[in-house]
Amino acid sequence: MVDLRGLVSSKDLNKDKLDFLFSLTSHLKNTGKSKLLQDSLIEQSVGTVALIFQEPSTRTKTSFNEAIFALGGRAIDFNIKNSSLTKGESIEETVLNLNSLELDGIVLRSSEEFLPSQLKALNDVDMWIINAGDGKGEHPTQVIGDTFCLMDSIGLSGKKITIIGDVEHSRVAHSLINLWPSLGVDLSLLPTSSFKSDLNSFDTLQEAQDYSDVLYVLRPQSERWSSTDTEILKSYSDITVNSLNENQYLMAPGPVMLGVDISSDLLKHERSLIFNQVNWGLYGRAAVIKYLSEGGNFG
Repeated sequence: MVDLRGLVSSKDLNKDKLDFLFSLTSHLKNTGKSKLLQDSLIEQSVGTVALIFQEPSTRTKTSFNEAIFALGGRAIDFNIKNSSLTKGESIEETVLNLNSLELDGIVLRSSEEFLPSQLKALNDVDMWIINAGDGKGEHPTQVIGDTFCLMDSIGLSGKKITIIGDVEHSRVAHSLINLWPSLGVDLSLLPTSSFKSDLNSFDTLQEAQDYSDVLYVLRPQSERWSSTDTEILKSYSDITVNSLNENQYLMAPGPVMLGVDISSDLLKHERSLIFNQVNWGLYGRAAVIKYLSEGGNFG
């Protein structure tokens, strides 16, 4: 019996795998989408992939769609509201049906934490799965793009990076925490709640700015708050990033809330990597899809 292959957690990654993916991602990025599409018409396509998104998305969903298209594949925008999930069908049954329809892969964004991991454990399914975000769990492909963005710009190992904001409810932050320290990043936190971690934590924005090479800023994750979490938004008044120190860089997974997590003039700052992250995310996801479609696996 063979489990469903795929990438569901940043814990599935290691330095060797990331070095391989970075080389592949750089090749895909240097080739460009138009040339990739021409080449994929001659070479093997990545097949048909279902995009199952239970939550809204701009960057992640669009980049997966574009990556699949550039690699000669076909993306199916799986409409949950018009599917049998509304009739009581379980997501497990849905996956088994898609497997019977001979799809090649699934990209899943779920509001349910750990659901991608549970699906990956399904037996005798000849498809792969990618976690595009599971509740407040993880977001491994976001972290791949962010990692490669840094490797290409200022480097990664030894860099002092502080994650600022709603760490407790951020799936991106959890994937970063799982991965970056193992790659030599000096990772610290400035959280808006009593998030428990073995990492160094700052009490003030000034402390974080004075220490860090990179400020990685999170928006308030209000869609995942309980009724007791509403005070988090008030705490942002003390941590809004309004300026960068000399030689300091800014990152954010998006979307940003201008005036809340960062000031509007920082979005296009010369040392803002935010839109570079988006571009590296496109090609990082393309590399993961290509690797899985050619029989690779994670974890």
